[in-house]
Amino acid sequence: GAIARQELVSMLPAFYLNCSSSHNILDMCASPGSKTIQVLELLHNANQDKSDFSGIFVANELDRRRIPRLTHRLQKETKCSSTVVTQFDARHMPSLPHVLFERILADVPCSGDGYLRRKPEGWREWDWEGGAR
Repeated sequence: GAIARQELVSMLPAFYLNCSSSHNILDMCASPGSKTIQVLELLHNANQDKSDFSGIFVANELDRRRIPRLTHRLQKETKCSSTVVTQFDARHMPSLPHVLFERILADVPCSGDGYLRRKPEGWREWDWEGGAR
């Protein structure tokens, strides 16, 4: 098995998506893959059979440098053959023929909240311009 350290607040979206194995699911900002894997594991645990997933899971990542890590983790930590990795700007995601997504996860670029909780001295370096980027 694998252990991935994650802030508690980062684990909540997967639970609140309330996915079922028949849903088509889109993770718009998927890398490094922790939430994607968490959703797939929740589906697996609910079904106790990874082959029982009848929907598709699209893990999208804008930054092509992050895709190798994402695909490596998905191959190593999941067995879902219905997962596809794409590289698009999520604001301009193309539609897939005959596919409607019942669940969309959009964990947009990190606010740094977890970092600032762990390292309060980071507030000294924070400014409005950097926060808006």
